[in-house]
Amino acid sequence: MPIITLAHFIYLFFVLAILVCIAIKKDPMVITLVGLLVVGIMNTQSLVKGLQGVFSAIFTSAIGMFVIPLLIAVVIAFSKVLRETGTDYIMVAPVKRLLGRPEISFWVLGFTIFTLALVFWPMPAAGLVGTILVPIAISAGMTPLAAAMPLAMFGHGGATGGDWFLQGAPTVLANTSGLPISEILATSKPIVGVSLLVGSVVAWIMLKRSGAFNGEKSEAVAHSIEATKMAPFSAVMVLAALAVDIYIMVTQHLVGGDATYLLGGTILMLTVLICLYEFKEKSLDKFIEVYKAGFVTAIEIFGPVFIISAFFMIGSAEGAGSVYGEGTPGYLVEIGQYIAHSGAVNIPLLAVVQTLVAALCGMDGAGFDQLPLLGSMAKALAPAIGANAVPLACLGQMVTIWTAGALVPWGFLAALAGFCGVSPIELARKNFIPTLCAFAAGTIVTIFMM
Repeated sequence: MPIITLAHFIYLFFVLAILVCIAIKKDPMVITLVGLLVVGIMNTQSLVKGLQGVFSAIFTSAIGMFVIPLLIAVVIAFSKVLRETGTDYIMVAPVKRLLGRPEISFWVLGFTIFTLALVFWPMPAAGLVGTILVPIAISAGMTPLAAAMPLAMFGHGGATGGDWFLQGAPTVLANTSGLPISEILATSKPIVGVSLLVGSVVAWIMLKRSGAFNGEKSEAVAHSIEATKMAPFSAVMVLAALAVDIYIMVTQHLVGGDATYLLGGTILMLTVLICLYEFKEKSLDKFIEVYKAGFVTAIEIFGPVFIISAFFMIGSAEGAGSVYGEGTPGYLVEIGQYIAHSGAVNIPLLAVVQTLVAALCGMDGAGFDQLPLLGSMAKALAPAIGANAVPLACLGQMVTIWTAGALVPWGFLAALAGFCGVSPIELARKNFIPTLCAFAAGTIVTIFMM
């Protein structure tokens, strides 16, 4: 059992300070940077090296996960081109026919955004579904809140909570915890799947009983952008290319970086092709325009992630060693090992604690910033009591991302509410009970898998 020193308590103080900032809706960046400096000075006994360590840790953290914001930038650029040409509308047109009955529309909207969010990330997917399909569902008698709920639960909650296609969240979790990404991808499927099933069924029953499927019917809202002549060709080409990517990933067992590189390269070249034949002489300018816009959005999302990830990365011996040199202690992991060896933790309690901490972390409205903390907790606590760390890490990933996307009325939920024309606070309230049921189901599944 590791020996706990004053340095361990200082590191723990900054961990708790970061969590408190998140809980009271304050940005933890300043606290995190101060923590990086203090821990650097403790490890090196030098102010100069401590200052160097602040930037070095952030740089090391960013290099490890930079592929994800780059992929997000490419995906957002791609979605903008599809939107401007009307290709996106053609791609989802077949689904419109299934939106005539509100009881069925709930599931159609849910599975549609689930599929799109896996490929295009939740924000572009929410914009696509919210501006095209939601007005059609509302015109058929579904209330706006009823239409918005499945978008939050299936989009940011289920699809991004597992993130099996783009693999952004699993990559961050694997890079910062040292757990195999292949195991994370496989293990998260039953945890997220059962959670989504339970949460969505509870939400559907609540909406059914409240009469949310019996609203006033009206004529559907027309799509605001007329599709170009080449849009049908673009839609077929995009769907075919993505289908080929999926086939290659499955048959060649591509995961992690290999899958990300294939998808990113495919989407990038599709964007180039569509720009060339849709915008002709303006194609070069159009491509750089959408690419810059995508990159700005991606950096806005991941800028804070780099800094917070750096602090929790140096909480393990491997991460600290990459910044300060071999032999540097990993304070967070050692604290976790101490708690586990003290007998104060068992598997059910550990799963419940992970759920609570992950839900608190998700209050930042993003869900990615604290993945390093949750992965480190799982890696530190689970093995010490003879449990499997992977299910615990997957539970943390799902809960924090789901919380950020379905429970807090800012961030993704605010944008989603805007797409659907509802209050983000009211939407968060509607999602509360189904989300708690989903978390309870996921926690129980995790306990059995550990």
